[in-house]
Amino acid sequence: MMDIDISVIICTRNRYDSLRETLHSLLRQKINDIYQYEIILVDNNSTDNTKGVFEEFSKKFQGRLRYVLEKNQGLSYARNTGISVTGGKIIAFTDDDCIIDKNWMQAICECAKEIDFDALGGRIIPGYPLNTPAWVKENADLLCGAIVYHDYGEGIRKYARPMFEIVGANMIFKRDVFKTHGMFRIDLGVGQGTMGEDTEFFKRLASKSEKIFYCGKLIVHHPVDLKRIKLK
Repeated sequence: MMDIDISVIICTRNRYDSLRETLHSLLRQKINDIYQYEIILVDNNSTDNTKGVFEEFSKKFQGRLRYVLEKNQGLSYARNTGISVTGGKIIAFTDDDCIIDKNWMQAICECAKEIDFDALGGRIIPGYPLNTPAWVKENADLLCGAIVYHDYGEGIRKYARPMFEIVGANMIFKRDVFKTHGMFRIDLGVGQGTMGEDTEFFKRLASKSEKIFYCGKLIVHHPVDLKRIKLK
């Protein structure tokens, strides 16, 4: 069996339309077979056509796309299940509604050659609908959270205040990090606790490791849902 350099985990639930676009973007990766990769699709108990989308793309990825069902609902459950079945030296996460830059996986490997890291974060560029008000686009940093936005330029730098922590739509870890520091907490997430599960994991890791970097060559595009900036 061939060694796998990168395992990409996509956790999904009832978003088969956007998932299809995410998988299309991963098919366009310019990796030239220099690096070996796999994509783990973790279905968090969907009731829509998610399994059908997997079957649609399975042959296109020539065996690199794998399907895992996690019936316990919650992003931490799904992420932890994905981690447990991966074979890669590097584990990368993105979301089921992101469009992945064609050089994303190659950039991960290049950053891995340049720096000794435990964790990497990258650029997340908002994709605005046509009817987006100008004030929203001009204040993406202030609206961060409602808008998934993470951009500290094109270079490499260590995470340090006042930088925000790594964001789940574009976060990469060495496999051994999870053996040393544990997995994502299942008691945190949407509607639970006082912080997100990825925020807690970042803080836990940062308290023990100084090898957490931002790499601006790692780019994903995240759509903006204008409903999230309404008061209600």
